[in-house]
Amino acid sequence: MNTVASTTYDESMRREVIARRTAHEQALLQRFVRAEAEGDFPGHTAEALCAHCLCILSGMSVQASAGADATRLHAIAKTALSLWPGR
Repeated sequence: MNTVASTTYDESMRREVIARRTAHEQALLQRFVRAEAEGDFPGHTAEALCAHCLCILSGMSVQASAGADATRLHAIAKTALSLWPGR
């Protein structure tokens, strides 16, 4: 989605992609804020963990666009999850 948002595609498509990404990011952040309030992220803020997660997802998207296979993407996800607080 980020690729469409930063290129010369039709402006209405660009706005739609940005709106969907923003809604996704807000939903994730709201969930993380709830988890933080419930004590699930001691020593971390919801905002920082949300940004971290979004960076991982964005990087995986770039990897997939560049031809990474499922094995590589699963390895990235597994590593990211192993570093998650509370694991």
